[in-house]
Amino acid sequence: MALALAAAGLAACGGGGGGTATATVAASAGDKYVGTWFAACVNSGSTSTRGVSVITKVGANLYALANRSDQFGALNCTGSATAVPVSTSNFQITGTSNVRGVTVDRVATPDFTGKDLLYLSTPTTFQTGDPASGRDVDDYPTSLSSSIATKQ
Repeated sequence: MALALAAAGLAACGGGGGGTATATVAASAGDKYVGTWFAACVNSGSTSTRGVSVITKVGANLYALANRSDQFGALNCTGSATAVPVSTSNFQITGTSNVRGVTVDRVATPDFTGKDLLYLSTPTTFQTGDPASGRDVDDYPTSLSSSIATKQ
């Protein structure tokens, strides 16, 4: 997310839209995102890397996000990995939007300097807003990215 999810390469399928945030957000609104999420493996020469995001709940509607890059000395993200921290941040669910017919969660850092979209298309498929897309009037992305992360 503009928060940090995109930095780990975690993003989504989808496209444009916009919407208005909902007014009330449940304390458990983001619980479905808690876990460890893996981006697709990227091969480069004889090595490979994979973005990993770990989301934990730290309070009522407050979540911690730790991103890292797992680097492998072999192709296809096999063998032992060296974990390289990328970023950490906290976020909260601020409401929902409609993006091309699907309801997505709007998320922001507690100080609202970072805003993004989160979408769980299946219980194990995680997607975020496209950082290259336009922004709506509330400064959230207007589309979802083409990258997908899976929960393991």
